[in-house]
Amino acid sequence: MGPPEKRDEDWFTRVYAAEYGPVVKYGQRRLADLNAAAELAQEVFVIAWRRRREVPDRSLPWLYGVARRLLANQWRARRAAPDVLPIADAGLLQKPGSSGADATVGVADLQAALATLADLDQEILRLVG
Repeated sequence: MGPPEKRDEDWFTRVYAAEYGPVVKYGQRRLADLNAAAELAQEVFVIAWRRRREVPDRSLPWLYGVARRLLANQWRARRAAPDVLPIADAGLLQKPGSSGADATVGVADLQAALATLADLDQEILRLVG
């Protein structure tokens, strides 16, 4: 593909044309849909452009490595982040016909009660809830 000092737009266009398809297929084998695989490929090529001086002449294995690390970062972030339900949707979890405190406390009441607490206490309750 040429020496690193010749890593200009023409070089990138050649690499993109030659390797985009295999990178998308790599993503398709690991992701749920074609759109997610195409987005992964786009991120890979953004990184390749920014780090073009580091891309070896045989670029496909390097691009696969970038894609693998991007996927690993996504999986780690997804595993570490709890599933969050927006407080505005909290009423959706209430069972129809239920009685007691759950039936009488509204979202506005919850927000008012949370506002009286310190920030750390609010965060703890949101994480637990």
